[in-house]
Amino acid sequence: MEIDATKTSVSAVLGALLVTGAFEQVAQVLLVREFFVVFKGNEVSFGAVFAFWMLWTAAGSWAAGFFARKIKRPVIHFCVFNILLASCLIAEIYLVRISRGFFAVPSGAYISIFSMAFFTFVLLAGVCLIGGAQFVIGARIYAGMRKYSGAEVPARTYIADSLGCLAGGLAVTFVFVTFFDSFTSAFVSAACLLAGTAWLAFSSGMRVPGAVAGIATAACMALTFFGSSLSGKADKSQWSAYNKSYELVETRNSRYGNIAILKYMDQHSLFINGELYFSMPDETAPVISANLFMLQHPAPKNILVIGGGLSGLLRGILRYNVEHVDYVELDPQVIDITKKYLEPSDLAALKNPVVHIHNIDGRLFVSQKERMYDLVICQLPDPSTASINRFYTAEFFSQIRKILRTGGVFITGVSSEGFWEKELLRRNTSVFATLCKAFPEVIASPGGSFIAGEKNPSTTLDADELVRRFNAHGLCMKDFVPEIFYTKLEPDSVRAVNEKLSRAVAFTSESEPLINTDSFPVSYYYNLIIWNRYSETKWIEAFDWMVAVRTWWVLPVLAVLLLPVVILGLFPRTRKRDLHAKYSVLFLMAISGLFGMFVEIALLYWFQNIYGYVYSMLGLLTALFMTGLAAGALILRFLARRLAINRLVMVIGIGALVFCGVVAMLNTVSLPYAFLLYLFLVSNLFGGLLVGAMFALMTFAAETFGWRPESSAGLLYGADLAGACVGALTAGSLLIPVLGMRAACLVVGLLLVGALGGYIISMQKS
Repeated sequence: MEIDATKTSVSAVLGALLVTGAFEQVAQVLLVREFFVVFKGNEVSFGAVFAFWMLWTAAGSWAAGFFARKIKRPVIHFCVFNILLASCLIAEIYLVRISRGFFAVPSGAYISIFSMAFFTFVLLAGVCLIGGAQFVIGARIYAGMRKYSGAEVPARTYIADSLGCLAGGLAVTFVFVTFFDSFTSAFVSAACLLAGTAWLAFSSGMRVPGAVAGIATAACMALTFFGSSLSGKADKSQWSAYNKSYELVETRNSRYGNIAILKYMDQHSLFINGELYFSMPDETAPVISANLFMLQHPAPKNILVIGGGLSGLLRGILRYNVEHVDYVELDPQVIDITKKYLEPSDLAALKNPVVHIHNIDGRLFVSQKERMYDLVICQLPDPSTASINRFYTAEFFSQIRKILRTGGVFITGVSSEGFWEKELLRRNTSVFATLCKAFPEVIASPGGSFIAGEKNPSTTLDADELVRRFNAHGLCMKDFVPEIFYTKLEPDSVRAVNEKLSRAVAFTSESEPLINTDSFPVSYYYNLIIWNRYSETKWIEAFDWMVAVRTWWVLPVLAVLLLPVVILGLFPRTRKRDLHAKYSVLFLMAISGLFGMFVEIALLYWFQNIYGYVYSMLGLLTALFMTGLAAGALILRFLARRLAINRLVMVIGIGALVFCGVVAMLNTVSLPYAFLLYLFLVSNLFGGLLVGAMFALMTFAAETFGWRPESSAGLLYGADLAGACVGALTAGSLLIPVLGMRAACLVVGLLLVGALGGYIISMQKS
């Protein structure tokens, strides 16, 4: 039977592939943002979504590639699958919102990382399986048009898909995230997808599928007006599952994350990306902290507060005779949404002319600031995410020391409930040891505060001295009496905490790194272990085992992966030699996919270390990577017709190795911040270009083995995505936190060398 694609116009096929690629990119970013909140802002969600996205897409691509020859009417399949694709996205967004209700966990408790990863794995199946299959069906449509043959078919499909992803990434970054909620964004993008599908069907002379797609388009356009209402209902279900005692008062999305205000009795709590930031009003804890901090310096006049000032800390600071307070809060929406619920005294503190509010990343502010401070207070949550961990690294502490005046004091802190528990002690010891590397004197309070400075007699946790200093200021406060320090700072407790931390630093084994840096974020990794302990997972030992991973372990892994190349090369028959070469092609493509995903995540870490956020940039970053994929495939399609394939493979492979080295050294680069932004964007583009170029080369290599175009598209695309899946799973959760950036780049480089070597040997024997 003649397939229906022979009647289809090139522009209709290209348009359908473009809108499908764009829709898949929008879907990926929307789901990443939704999972980001469920994972409490932890970047593990990026790796989990990217990994399982790639895995299921590869499965869909491979499955469709297996049945590609049996698809006689690919346009009908393409239309039906796109209608299912649109439906799946809308359903999956809602299911992510209410996902906490699927787990038997107490109110407010953590869901284990493994449970959330499994849920992510299951939930993404629908969108990704269909998306992977659509790539192969699109290639089948191209093949059925009988205008293209051989390597042209998968290459053209790959380029169209990548360009669509570029368009989707730009749309979600500059339009959807800024103006729409997730449901409205899903309905708008679904309407575009189905309109392109209807065009494809009608251009192929298929009126019924075209009419169905057209009706679905109209339905999605109508539903856009109800997107906000549906989003509100989903939000209420989401927070009800978190804690039935809380009442959702208000929620909004900003470019930096999701913000929610919840009410319990007479108290309002601010949540950022699903994590509690602070509660208001709080008449006790912030006032005690403010007095403890201010009394660490004999005459604090210039003060920098990074985060946490809205909870009452600013109010307490302003009771002293200060001259200038800089308050840094990255997201202006946090202050805007909180103003409605603050006590009048806290609102007055914000409006005090002494207080200067800066909506900028704290690290960026510190690195660019020329003012010197008597006191720097960093009131941020624990290093539970990579973005917050940046404020607990040796690099940040060194920057802080540079802006402190003589006798200046720096104060930060972590959760204190477990100075004695193994997992918390390990995390807290890491922060303590990192502080000790940057400052000559560090003392820890039982409440979790770390007070650091020069060899300075003014820093103290002696209750008698603190009471004397308070009285010397001549202050009288209705909500604070200095004698509370005798309860909060019992001498035995202070001594025990500091001795415990000092012993832990002294006796930590070499297998457990302590110093937390931008390129080696060990405190963040130890916090993942804490998360698993509190979620009562049965797999906590796995994280303890991963701490012991070493760089050289990649060598036996590489040997196992190359073993099939050796075994298949022993067979003299032509068919076996073909299998030998085919495996090396797929293996090289898989390692190229791993390289691409690793580079993308490594660049995300680097960008976040400098600018402090990636939430609003995901679409743009992925769009640039996809642009690189398309550009690499286009350029190599042209060069492969004129130069030897194997020589080009070596050039691209060596380029990837050099690029790994560049990524490893990025944290040491000292350049203007504006230039670093352009360097980051270009690096993201170049990483995609290398992977796209390798894909194009492997399609030409596959052609020499007589693979059918649509089959090679499925197999190579699946290998690319399978490798990317492994890269996404390991880069952010194992390689970078445990080995550090340089060692992680070395591991990926060794895998590239092995894959290139296997490919060259196979090609010579074949």
